[in-house]
Amino acid sequence: MIFAAASSDVFNNNAIDGSMLQLDSVSFTGAASQPALFNGDFETWQSKTVDKPTSWNYNSGEAWQGLLRSTDAHGGSYALELKNILSSDSTGPISFPTLLGTGYWDCSTGTCIQKGGYPYNKTKDTLTFYYKYAPTIATDSAQVTILFRKNGNVFDIRGADLKDAATYQYTEIPFILGQAPDSVSIQFNSGLFSNTAVGYAGADFKVDDVKFKSQTVTTGLQDLINESHTKVFPNPGKGIFNFTSAIKITGVEVTNLYGQRVYTAKTDGMQIAIDLTAQPKGVYIYTLRNKTKITARGKIVIQ
Repeated sequence: MIFAAASSDVFNNNAIDGSMLQLDSVSFTGAASQPALFNGDFETWQSKTVDKPTSWNYNSGEAWQGLLRSTDAHGGSYALELKNILSSDSTGPISFPTLLGTGYWDCSTGTCIQKGGYPYNKTKDTLTFYYKYAPTIATDSAQVTILFRKNGNVFDIRGADLKDAATYQYTEIPFILGQAPDSVSIQFNSGLFSNTAVGYAGADFKVDDVKFKSQTVTTGLQDLINESHTKVFPNPGKGIFNFTSAIKITGVEVTNLYGQRVYTAKTDGMQIAIDLTAQPKGVYIYTLRNKTKITARGKIVIQ
């Protein structure tokens, strides 16, 4: 037997923010004893920590089960991980995608409307990110959606379906808008909401390094860590760059001005050389690490 309670009319998909139900001392009458482990007086509890990225919001209810902080990152220490969870509705068990976005869902009027986001006024730009996706059924797709608003109203929506990818894939969503927005919100979901068969549960979606090109052109240029213990030569150069450091270099990474990684390598020494001759002429950002610590970051120029 299963006992369940809900704070809104779950069978008709009618959930209103702020609804509250309080229960205590739940028991069966006419029984010699209560079911083992029923805990109807709610005196036994266990703690669970839920990690949520700052400034992002997930779809309500049990979606937190499919929201994870992953150490399988493309850059930095962590990446976002979303999974299709096993849920249920009036028809029985279903698969349900986890959604995370910079906006939020307002259901106070009985109809859920996506609101929020952050200030943004570009009419021409490109959203970039890296993702990995492992669907349980090949016909499923993760999704990215960009919602543009003016005076609180959505006037344009862009996005893409994201197919399976075993390694991190660089992705661009370019757009040209008919008018300037005053805000934008971005959302990712781990599967198609139309794919409700239980076999779709478990799809795994990872996202990292989400940026607009307009907001990343100067990334790394204002806060370069070019310490005196590190030297690079020749700079500018034709593509072969030599680094010397008083601190052991265990890893090197090079990105272009759009934040795209063009070179990465594990090393072990005070002197290293990298080959960027296959890259176009221009300015690049290098990052040197000693284990997990960044020891130097600066600009190199390919002529």
